Amino acid sequence: MRAFVFVLLLAVGSALLPLNQASEAKPAKVKNAAAKSVTPPKSFYSGMAEFQAQRYGPAAAFFEQADLSGYCNDKTHYYIALCYHNLNQTQRAIEHYSWVATYSKDPTLKYQAQLGYAQVAKYASHRTYSGNGNNFTAFSGSGGRRG
Repeated sequence: MRAFVFVLLLAVGSALLPLNQASEAKPAKVKNAAAKSVTPPKSFYSGMAEFQAQRYGPAAAFFEQADLSGYCNDKTHYYIALCYHNLNQTQRAIEHYSWVATYSKDPTLKYQAQLGYAQVAKYASHRTYSGNGNNFTAFSGSGGRRG
């Protein structure tokens, strides 16, 4: 099941790879001097290359760098969420999926973020480290018996 979710998210992420050329061709409306960058920085492209190579740790770092450099948008946060999702960093993935689901104007991306959020939340709620406790009887030669 997890492999299916991974393949589904990878396929969806790959479908979102091409940047919207029409939106890049339009000049950005500048309201003040602190307008957000329209052209993706080099770190965004580096993140995409790392993501496609399934190196999610370095990809997340590049996407975070792009986000901090002023290229804060829904695709950046979506790819950050996908990276953290694949790294099993559920809380970070939830934060970024939530950001996309809240602020994205792209209905497809918003929907994909909601699906990703639901998958991570379900996984996180069922993930448990209890049950084994300090039970090392399987490793002892006596099966936990003294004597």
